Amino acid sequence: MALDEYRQNFQGSDTNEEFDELTEEELAQQRRTLITKDAQLEILRRSVSEWNEWKQEASLEIDLSRANLREANLFGVDLSEANLRGANLREANLMSADLTYADLRHSHLSRASLQEANLTGANLSRANLSETNFSRANLSEANFSWSHLSGADFSEAYLIEIEVNFSRSHLSEVDFSRAKLNDSNFLLAELTGANFRGADFSGTNFMGADISGADLQEANLNGVNLNRADLCGSNLFNTILSYANLIGADLSETDLSSVIVEGAIFGNNRGLKEEDKTNLRSRGAIFRDLPDSDVPASLQK
Repeated sequence: MALDEYRQNFQGSDTNEEFDELTEEELAQQRRTLITKDAQLEILRRSVSEWNEWKQEASLEIDLSRANLREANLFGVDLSEANLRGANLREANLMSADLTYADLRHSHLSRASLQEANLTGANLSRANLSETNFSRANLSEANFSWSHLSGADFSEAYLIEIEVNFSRSHLSEVDFSRAKLNDSNFLLAELTGANFRGADFSGTNFMGADISGADLQEANLNGVNLNRADLCGSNLFNTILSYANLIGADLSETDLSSVIVEGAIFGNNRGLKEEDKTNLRSRGAIFRDLPDSDVPASLQK
């Protein structure tokens, strides 16, 4: 658009006098800030490199809410702080994408590829993330609360200092093998059949979580909160549970013979016999069993 034409068509000013004082560069900046939602989507679909260059220069909010980007190739795209609420990104390629502080609430990312993506501070609450690949992704401060993540791959995913929120999420059969997600929040999460092999979840909150049938072999669960968690049938071979809170946890059909339990606190656990308790005490575990009359109904055998 020519300079004079742009001055004439510019919307949002009472007069055109002030634009007589603007340079071509300043007017170009104005054009960038007025670009429509549909035009943003057109640039993104056309070329990731063009999008990244344009976004770096533009000073406006990125609005791609409810956009249809199914199966789009967005390798290395910069969508930091973008509004992607309700967007359709099923089976999209977002490998190495920058999604820091992006709003992905209610979005659809099932079977999408986010390997090595940066999701620092991203909000994925109530998103559909089933079978999504997050391997080696940075999940620092990300919010996955109430999301559907069944079958997702978080192998070797990690965070830097700040916890990840998975509270009340559906994470059945998710792969967390070798992930480093210490101090995260899995309050009341569903983790049935999940794979935690070799993962570091030290200091994490699993209170009330369903971890039944999960593979926790050689996982570091030092200092975790497993209060009232369901660990029925889980694989705890060589698992580190030192200083963990296991009060009220369901340990039915579990083998604790190789578990490191020094300083771990047990109490009113389903599945533990007196001989099991004796053995655990000899290995440094602490028991705080309540009298039957004081045990909440939800913990009674």
